[in-house]
Amino acid sequence: TLVTQVEAAVKRKKRIGFELIIETALGMANVDACAAASPRNESLHFGVADYAASTKARTTVIGGPHADYGVLTDKDGDAPRDYHWGDMWHYAISRMVVAARANGLRPVDGPFGDFSDPEGYKAQANRAGVLGCEGKWA
Repeated sequence: TLVTQVEAAVKRKKRIGFELIIETALGMANVDACAAASPRNESLHFGVADYAASTKARTTVIGGPHADYGVLTDKDGDAPRDYHWGDMWHYAISRMVVAARANGLRPVDGPFGDFSDPEGYKAQANRAGVLGCEGKWA
């Protein structure tokens, strides 16, 4: 490959690895093929902002939750119903983690854009770790 030729030409001793960013609907639809495409692949990263744009998702904070993504508890007479937020990124991150792990790669979650909310960032990082990610963009 071209990269192998470059390594040889500069007498590079350490192999050049690839880190792939999954940031579109097309990329997610082909995440398995992307993960398996090269023995140089080392990790998959979730590019949440471009992914959201690609899927036409309604977001307010890069990588954060959306107040409208939730469900109401079942009706129980006249009792008030609780609203439970969902994680709109759960499928995409889980899907990327599965593809990464199936191909021996490290999955890394994308950024959380609200710099004024360290607790929100920590919660998103913990969620990504629970799903199998080894890191998160800052």
